[in-house]
Amino acid sequence: MCRRQNGKMDVFYAPIIKLFINEIKRLGVTNQNDSIEKQESAKTFTKLFFEYMFGTQDFYKFIKDDSSESTKVYPYNMHGTLMCPYEGVKNNQAVKMITMPEEIVEVRAKPNSKTTMEIYFDQWIISMRLHNADTKITRTSLKFDVQIKAQPRKVMGNILPWD
Repeated sequence: MCRRQNGKMDVFYAPIIKLFINEIKRLGVTNQNDSIEKQESAKTFTKLFFEYMFGTQDFYKFIKDDSSESTKVYPYNMHGTLMCPYEGVKNNQAVKMITMPEEIVEVRAKPNSKTTMEIYFDQWIISMRLHNADTKITRTSLKFDVQIKAQPRKVMGNILPWD
């Protein structure tokens, strides 16, 4: 990596990641000795933070897989709105509701990375990579790419072959 790129990582990205980690820990991580109010506040923060990352509407995620010539479909039914009964008729293929995380277990910088943090929830793991689409950092150009790295087993994907 060139010196200029490495400098940008050290001067901008790494400190921002560190600040986000500290703030998420402050708001969302508790221990047994914390007050009931702090624990409830952290639980509320966890739910709102997760909804901010993935939305308040249930959705399907489609992933194109060229190697297997298929598309994978994952239903994220966290609010119970996917395939609801219509005019009193229940769908027998309804998607199971999955649980939203209730606690943040750990927040850390991804090992050997200055741009990515990992958030470990109960049953979920997400990574958040800070990046910039431009070659120059401008006021509005930094953003997070959020990826689900682990999820509850109830999220059952379907594979749709292309043939």
